[in-house]
Amino acid sequence: MLSTRSSLPSPMATPSVFCCSIIIFAACASVAPVNGFHDCVESARAGRARRRQYMNRVLSSYSPLPDTILLHRDTSAITATTTSNHSSSSSNPRRSRKNDEPSCSGGLCVGMKNGPHENGPASYPTSWNPYLLRGTTVRSTMTVPSLPASTDGITYYIWTDVFFGDGGYGRMNQLVPQLLLGKALDGSSGSPNYQPNWGPHHDTWVFGSHYFFEIYNTTTGSVDAHAAYGELHPVDAGEVLYTEFRLEGGGDGYDDESPRWVLTMGVVGDAERTSTLAVDRPYMGLGMDASWGSNMTRSWDEESYHNMCINACWELYGADDA
Repeated sequence: MLSTRSSLPSPMATPSVFCCSIIIFAACASVAPVNGFHDCVESARAGRARRRQYMNRVLSSYSPLPDTILLHRDTSAITATTTSNHSSSSSNPRRSRKNDEPSCSGGLCVGMKNGPHENGPASYPTSWNPYLLRGTTVRSTMTVPSLPASTDGITYYIWTDVFFGDGGYGRMNQLVPQLLLGKALDGSSGSPNYQPNWGPHHDTWVFGSHYFFEIYNTTTGSVDAHAAYGELHPVDAGEVLYTEFRLEGGGDGYDDESPRWVLTMGVVGDAERTSTLAVDRPYMGLGMDASWGSNMTRSWDEESYHNMCINACWELYGADDA
């Protein structure tokens, strides 16, 4: 079960329950988005839908997917819709089941009561003290589950994430260290473009700190995915992973007074397996490009990033066994 606790005196949401524990601590120039969402709630809804579309699109470029469950939100509940991407097993050697057999796929997010996953407006404020050079910290733990009977054709993510509103041409702003299995987005080209990389098929669990974001391309009119990644480490079923999001000084890459987010994911009791990623600026600094003009975004201290949405989620594609 996931329990959420907060030291914030008056959080904007009452925590609810899922599969890991989350603890939030707080220490004692705005940019107007262009066709984006200033608030993390609306940004999270739109961003998650685009992430799911992106994952489906990339995975289908490797091989056709089995039935995929996509989650859609209406005004009253979360409903599941099935889309078919069938091909014969002979054309897809990674699929061993018959086409008329059901597949296990989909996703689930839980977190703050009345948050984006419940179609609500709840979020938490962030806190930054420029004198103490300390700010909000979010920490969660999870127990690594057993491996499925087969990992053929599978893509599996489990995570705790912190989501912010959009700034400038940004269209998704997700700090998301994650546990991975199968054919997964597990790396980045790094500076200057931070293109997402899909590594080899992982037959056993691995984890790493991760920042996934999207940017509106003013030249093509498309919304392009980007990623930054820390080190990947192996982990076994039954081990406990912690995830930490820490707002601290040293942001902008220049001075201690500016905040930056430091993401850490590691195995409890084994400091050797720790993945760390420092995110000095929103969108890894791409928002400072001259092409953004008056829509530039420079610092995590800007208004678009003053509230955050927190969730614990799993995301599953292509599973052929229960």
